[in-house]
Amino acid sequence: MSLNHKIFCFIQGYNAATYYGHLNTLNYPSLTTRSTLLKNYYSIMAKKDGSIVMFNHPGYKWGNFCEYDFWTESHDKAVNLAEIKGKSYDGEYALALTKGWHISPLYNEDNHSANWGNAYEYCGYALAPSLTRQNIIEAFQKNRTYTTTDKTLKIYFKINDEWMGARLNSPDKLKVSIQLETQKAIGLGTVSLIGEDNIVVAQIKAGRAKTYNWEFEIDPLYDYYYVKVESDPTWCVTAPIWIENREELTVTDISQELITNALDNKDRRITATIKNSFSEALTGAVAYFYIAPPTGLNLNTVRQAYATVNIGSIA
Repeated sequence: MSLNHKIFCFIQGYNAATYYGHLNTLNYPSLTTRSTLLKNYYSIMAKKDGSIVMFNHPGYKWGNFCEYDFWTESHDKAVNLAEIKGKSYDGEYALALTKGWHISPLYNEDNHSANWGNAYEYCGYALAPSLTRQNIIEAFQKNRTYTTTDKTLKIYFKINDEWMGARLNSPDKLKVSIQLETQKAIGLGTVSLIGEDNIVVAQIKAGRAKTYNWEFEIDPLYDYYYVKVESDPTWCVTAPIWIENREELTVTDISQELITNALDNKDRRITATIKNSFSEALTGAVAYFYIAPPTGLNLNTVRQAYATVNIGSIA
């Protein structure tokens, strides 16, 4: 198989959190306590069909769940949502998804006063056929949610006619459909399709337009895709659509170290281990190394890679 595959390798700094973090437990018939160990908590929730778990305000102040460690398939089924409240949460959202969690973003006031639902304009949306308990729980479980600082913002995001939150089985092509609408005079601003590791895969400038339909086709190069809308002060991200069981090149490990006897102690060696999951050998493989800012790498604007390695054939 002769393919010109690009392998993107990223280094970003994530410091270990000192706190586990806070979680919401929804639709569960009994109480659990703060003293329950995090791994045990996930296991308890996974045993109850219908329970919904939400990562609350993830970050270093309150904790990010040991950097979203302890992922297993059963734990993943129990955790559905993440409280993503603005662009400062971009890195946390990307890291949780990269660690394998199938979660979708939802705004939460975390309001300790008796004006719930009215304290802020910011809100979370669930896509459901009607406003019933059963429909909303199902929307949470199927990751059909998005978080927005503009309560008038409506987003309908599909790939291959499947709604946000869907899991597509090894598609050949991705037909992306994004319908947007706002009542804000500032308009929709910049609309981006984001891939894994906070990579900007595609981007358009909708400007002051209040409605916009964006349809295009791409190859399935990433594990998931979600939509981001930015028009200061508006900020919004949707649930991903996951791409599963695809043949791919995978970066299975990436590490860095100081170069021995280097004259400048800032010199480092970056090593990436790459796996070929295709059924045939690949030729013409090239690895591009980028140093990504915390805001993510924009493939539409990046000028050149920090380093390029011609790999050639991969068995």
